[in-house]
Parts: sequence; structure tokens; C-alpha cells
Amino acid sequence: MIYPLGRYFRMLKDELDNCVSVLATPSDAYSKIRISSRWAVPLSLNSLMYLIVSLLMMGIFRQMMSNIYAARFGADSVNTLVSGISMASFALILVFQAVAIPVRWIVVSSVVRIASREVPFRSILSSLLYAEIVLSLMSLTNVLLIYARGIEKVSGPSDLDLVPGLQFIVSDAANERIRYVLAQNVNLFSVWYVVTFAIGLTRLCDIPRSRSLALSCLTWTGWSFLVALWPQIQSGLSSAIGLQ
Repeated sequence: MIYPLGRYFRMLKDELDNCVSVLATPSDAYSKIRISSRWAVPLSLNSLMYLIVSLLMMGIFRQMMSNIYAARFGADSVNTLVSGISMASFALILVFQAVAIPVRWIVVSSVVRIASREVPFRSILSSLLYAEIVLSLMSLTNVLLIYARGIEKVSGPSDLDLVPGLQFIVSDAANERIRYVLAQNVNLFSVWYVVTFAIGLTRLCDIPRSRSLALSCLTWTGWSFLVALWPQIQSGLSSAIGLQ
């Protein structure tokens, strides 16, 4: 009984080492992962990091709603409005995020699979989940920057994105939401992610380097456009079914 348990912990340690080393030396890490293409450990690690971020965002979201209500309705009405609306709204956002992240994994892996039909879906998903650690780290960094800056300064959605990117060239985030989201997705972490995912496709899937980079850029850009256009898509669907 002890031997299988010790073997399991050694395997877990090796997988966690791969998850860490893929951030600094993705080529070497993916070469090790190639021997046995796994996805359970990076999936669990990404899910844990996103859960931590979501829990930390709860206080930020509540403070943001308090600031918005205080500006619109006065400070005296904040407690009643926030307690009745903000937590329900946050729960909906949390559910949407919990669904959106695995949907993105499936969509991105499927697009690459369609473009490279000879490559197993499992290998593509494994490449993506290890690269996803970069984006999980970005989300955690962003929420820590918000707390370091002070959550009392969060007065709107534009204050929720503090990772330095090209969003700062957009002067009016409220009226130029599409441009803002696209610019926001061009930052150090996104470039890091694109390169890491491309290396994973090359190492695990035997896709040529230039093609891997093109596929990685294509999938990230396509998802960024979808995120940017989502409010308009949601509004159109609501109108079509008579909710507006």
C-alpha cells in the first residue's frame, strides 16, 4: 500500500514541477510532458487559481457596487442596495466565469484540432492547459494589484483591469468597450501565453513552429473578439426573444 502511495506522490510532484517550469522553460517542460501527455494536474491547478481569484473578487465587487450606489443614490442607501443586489449579481458573474473558462478551453482546442486533423485532441488540450497557467497567473496578479492599490478606489469596471496593457491608450473605456477589451488583451501575459501555447503545440503535437504560432495567435485573437463583442451579442439575443 505504501509503495503505490509513494509512487503517486512522486508523479504528482513531477506534474507540479512541470506546471511551474512551463512558465520559465516551456520548451524543456513540454519535452518532459510529451512522454506522458496529462491534463488532470494543470486542470486542477488552473481551477484552484481561478477559484482563489473569484473569492478575492467578492470583496472588490462589493466595494465597487457600494461606490457606484453611493455616487448615484447617496451613501445612506448603500447598505440596503448592496446587500440586496450585489451578492446576487456576483453569483451570476461567478457562474458565468465558471462556465466560460472551460468553454474557452474546448473552443480553442477544437479550432486547433480542426486546423490540424492529424493531431489528437488530448495532446492539444494538454498543451493548452499547461499554457493556461500563464493566464491564471495573470488573473491572480491583477486581483492582487487591485488590493494593493486599494479596493476603495474601484468605482467602475475600468478599475478592475490593472495589468499593464494597451487598454490605457483607449481614452473612453465606457463608450469604446470593444477597443478597450481588445487593447486590454495585448499585454505581457497574453504574449507569454501565446508563445507558451505555440511551443506546446510544436512539442506535443508536432506542428511546425510557424504554424503553431499562427494558430496560437489566431485562437487568442478570436476569443478576445468574442469577449469584446459579447455585450452586443447578449443585447441582440435579449431583443430577439423580447426581453428588451
